[in-house]
Amino acid sequence: MLALVFAGFARSFFLHAAFGTRPLTGFLIVHGLLMTAWMVLLVVQSALIAGRRVSWHRRLGLFGGALAGVLVPLAFMVIVADARRQMGPGDTMVGLFVAFDGLHLLAFTALTGAGLALRERPAVHKRLMVFGTLNLLPPALGRLAARELPGAEVPAAVLAVMVGLILAFAAADAGVSRRWRRVDLVGAAVSVAVTWFTYRYQVG
Repeated sequence: MLALVFAGFARSFFLHAAFGTRPLTGFLIVHGLLMTAWMVLLVVQSALIAGRRVSWHRRLGLFGGALAGVLVPLAFMVIVADARRQMGPGDTMVGLFVAFDGLHLLAFTALTGAGLALRERPAVHKRLMVFGTLNLLPPALGRLAARELPGAEVPAAVLAVMVGLILAFAAADAGVSRRWRRVDLVGAAVSVAVTWFTYRYQVG
């Protein structure tokens, strides 16, 4: 996920000076830094658990909760601002909010919020955090697809990749666990449904 985010936003954010793209406002730079911090945090937290550094994982989790509490409202503001700039005759804020991945942000908020609330149940906690973070990928995937595909094909490409990633994670986890966990079914169902509704709004 971290690699996909870097690849998707390399030209417009991480390496924008090298590519000569327009500079970002301070507001968008802060938004990008917070989202990047979340992705890096997921990697670090996973590494800490793999290294059996549970106490450090829990301490850093407090920072993660605070980070989520800041990045979510800021991301909502970015989506609303983009929707207002793109609003045309016949458009509604609700439709544009969905089309600009507002539902994905709501899914991230719900799934990771539940994951943080259930942190004393590690098997549920870690899966909810992964499913929640998967819902942050569509903007990066959309930019990757836009470089190679005609505009009309971008939503379908994002839909296909997102559904593939969601189902691949759920299936891989079921293979490792040797059973389907309820949290995987719920996380996958929510994420696929949100991706589908977003696609439908984007294609009209």
